Amino acid sequence: MVFLKLNPVEPVKISEVVQTFDWIGLGLLVPGVVLFLTGLASGGNGQYAWTSGVVLGTLIPGILCLLAGVTNEIYTKRIQLLPRRLFKTRTTASLLFMIFLHGFVFTTGIYYMPLYFQSVEGSSAMMSGVGLLPASATAGVTAVITGIIVAVTGDYSWCLWIGWIFLLLGNSPSTQR
Repeated sequence: MVFLKLNPVEPVKISEVVQTFDWIGLGLLVPGVVLFLTGLASGGNGQYAWTSGVVLGTLIPGILCLLAGVTNEIYTKRIQLLPRRLFKTRTTASLLFMIFLHGFVFTTGIYYMPLYFQSVEGSSAMMSGVGLLPASATAGVTAVITGIIVAVTGDYSWCLWIGWIFLLLGNSPSTQR
């Protein structure tokens, strides 16, 4: 708390939050995400086919709940889970989209690298973890260095471009046969 300087805000009563919170949006978006991700995780993994009732029975209601939740978030007058102001400026919307893409690419790489080490290279579980150390250490160190540089210069756009270039160059060898 020494370095974090927040603007003071008036405390809000819990009863006021309960009355103004978007419970319908929460009740649609959370089950929608859970159902959708459960369908994606269980489909095509050898246990269930993509056309099985288990997979379709979670994907379709998940997508419908997500669409209903997004529609509710657009038209609700209550406190939204995802405020519209986040998507009104092009910069913020593009940053959120880039964060989503980065998470998709980086998480997929971190997930499949140990599988590659164990199945293709024949490494043990411990050695596949050791093989992940360069990626993990690099991500941590560059996050700290980038945070310091952005705090000093106040400009973040160059970090995005350099980060995407390194992400592209780092993942391009995994697409070679």
